[in-house]
Amino acid sequence: MTTVAISMGIYTLLQAYWLPSISIFKVITISSVVSTVLILLLLASFVSRKIWAVLACFDKSMFPDLNGTWEGGITLENGEVISAKAVIRQTLLATQIDMHGKTTKSITLETTPTIEQG
Repeated sequence: MTTVAISMGIYTLLQAYWLPSISIFKVITISSVVSTVLILLLLASFVSRKIWAVLACFDKSMFPDLNGTWEGGITLENGEVISAKAVIRQTLLATQIDMHGKTTKSITLETTPTIEQG
């Protein structure tokens, strides 16, 4: 809906100030281009992270932005702790976690964000 509204606004501005005889075919072309550009921008990490930060200010229950490199430990059943490093990459549509340690390497196949214990 947003892309349609933006496209119609651009069409109106073009028709009013620049090309008064612009056809409806041009509207369809303009809306396709605007939709494509907006979708590509939303999927780009640098844009989606900014949107994520703004939305998080309004809704504190949102899953936090965890992008970056994290260091910590894995506690085994016998109490032994293995040091590990995780690289997390998040976008609006996906989260990837790659974890590396001395004796382990893990690549995430699927993620589902949940909130546990607040």
